[in-house]
Amino acid sequence: MVRGSPYNSSSFDDAFRIGPALIGDCRAGLSNTRVLPDSDVLICDPTATIPSRHVLATAAAQNYGLSTYRIRQPFDFAGRTGTIKLDMDLTNNGLGGWPALILAQDPSAAPSFDWQERGSGPRNGIEIEFGTGWCNTPQTMEVIVYTFADYLQTAFVPSFDCGIPHATTAPGALNHVEVYVTQRHVEVWTSDTSPDGLTFPHQQLLWAGDVALPFSRGYVSLAVRNHATLKYWLGSAAEVRWDNVGFDGPVVTGWQDVSAPDSLGAYQGISGCTMSGSTCQWEGDVIPQYPDDSGRVECANTTCTYDSQGRNVGYVVPNVDENVAPVTLPFSGLSPGGATRARLVLAAIYPWFAWNGVNYPPTHLELRFRVNGGAWHDRFITDAEANAFTDFSPDLGGAGAGAGLLNQAIDLDAAELRAGDNSIELLAAGTWTGSYRVMVTGADLVLDQGP
Repeated sequence: MVRGSPYNSSSFDDAFRIGPALIGDCRAGLSNTRVLPDSDVLICDPTATIPSRHVLATAAAQNYGLSTYRIRQPFDFAGRTGTIKLDMDLTNNGLGGWPALILAQDPSAAPSFDWQERGSGPRNGIEIEFGTGWCNTPQTMEVIVYTFADYLQTAFVPSFDCGIPHATTAPGALNHVEVYVTQRHVEVWTSDTSPDGLTFPHQQLLWAGDVALPFSRGYVSLAVRNHATLKYWLGSAAEVRWDNVGFDGPVVTGWQDVSAPDSLGAYQGISGCTMSGSTCQWEGDVIPQYPDDSGRVECANTTCTYDSQGRNVGYVVPNVDENVAPVTLPFSGLSPGGATRARLVLAAIYPWFAWNGVNYPPTHLELRFRVNGGAWHDRFITDAEANAFTDFSPDLGGAGAGAGLLNQAIDLDAAELRAGDNSIELLAAGTWTGSYRVMVTGADLVLDQGP
């Protein structure tokens, strides 16, 4: 699981801050309460509309935040039509949150899209965003599809014509989703909302299109987007319920995938307001008490810092000239024997802003690393990765990238790894100012040990 949002930090104590999520019904002793990382993705008991235990996933990161859940088992659809199926709550709000499904060539840590979420997609892949209402009608859904080729984004946006296919949704209830994939064609089918989690009416084709995927084996991820639920007075977090997730095809063997732990450092003080009284309340509690726009206005005029904790989940990487110890990422339980390829997978923020008059290219930026105390290696932003910073394609409405997360897969020398515990140290170089630093989150070591 990876949590993140695109923002820049000037403090070593501020690395992907995640506030609380106020969840609804889940299970005995864990319902209608606040949760923080690492307790913000839950297995919940059956409900009236979902007859089995299921996943409740939250995304409390604000302002283009997301939580991503990557299936470690690779999905192979070489020479055939691959099928991905799942049941999912497709309730959505374009200013709040919605679910997404991603297929990427590389194990991408936090795949997003640039306009308007301000993050990079995977290097190569496709994203299916279940996040637009049909004909501006509540509790309905269309899909937007994004494809990526060397990080360059192409968008397939529906016309919002009231006659095009759409699906109905309902909070806390499931739709059935089926995605059919070849390297040249993708189809997305969904049902209307199920009344009981067992029968799924009106399965229909919502999107079909020709694509040019340069891979036939990749990684499936599920994501919860949080555009800005607090800002738009929609709650403390976006949340989605999932069940029965799977895909077909051969069982791919000969791989390892080991995660570094999140930092999980506590920070004190979260957004609050006093409202009609003098006591500071957490904004996440205030919204359900004062749900209309007058509550939003009053809260904006009575802001305060509520005395409660959030969690950092990432790491701030020192610049090489700061005389600060490198960030150390620990990886346990590795068995590198026979590895033909090793990659460090992560999502990173780099302080490069085209709109701030920067006069050097993103390829000037560097993430230095060393494995198990060995020699330092220089890993500059590649030409392909630079596309995620400088893509001014019409699909982005004339807007450039560069304000968000960059998903990276960095090749390592497998000979530098050892059985058991490993460490990778990180420093940054080439940043344009000491005021902002590189940040990383969602670090995995991925080994290929077969053909």
